Amino acid sequence: MSLPSEINPHLVAASGAYTISRSVRTRRSASAYFNRTPAVASNRRTWTWSGWVKRGALSVSDTGGVIGIFGAGTLGTSNANFQCYWNSDHTLYFQETVQNVSNQLLWTSTPIYRDPAAWYHIVVAVDVTQATASNRLKLYVNGVAQSGSFSVTPGTTTDLSINNNVIQYIGGAPINPS
Repeated sequence: MSLPSEINPHLVAASGAYTISRSVRTRRSASAYFNRTPAVASNRRTWTWSGWVKRGALSVSDTGGVIGIFGAGTLGTSNANFQCYWNSDHTLYFQETVQNVSNQLLWTSTPIYRDPAAWYHIVVAVDVTQATASNRLKLYVNGVAQSGSFSVTPGTTTDLSINNNVIQYIGGAPINPS
């Protein structure tokens, strides 16, 4: 089958795959992720993160069981870090850990996400100042509120690593940035 002249053949593959203009691909196997360290900290208790994410692969055997999406901070005995990741059970995890031991926040989605061909629009709204604990983290996938639960609920004065003046990741997380 030949393509019409107005379609760029480099953007269309036989499998139906295509390239999206101004998009990026981050892959653990290529140590590809974005990072930035803000000069000063900003609001660490109330923030929102939004992005389009495609799993690409379901295997997590080479990543310690998780695939990072975004996060902040570094691993270490005196450090704190936040991470959003696909867990080996295909749920979304949100975790703030201090000194690699103490969880300050651990929230797990109820739905599983295991379609490597699907694009997911993920919106995470965090507000640890909320009086009602279940309102402190809200997850939306493709515009639909997702169910989940806290194993560890953050206190109303908990400062998270997101928006701190520590390394911030997109396409990876402190647990496996590269």
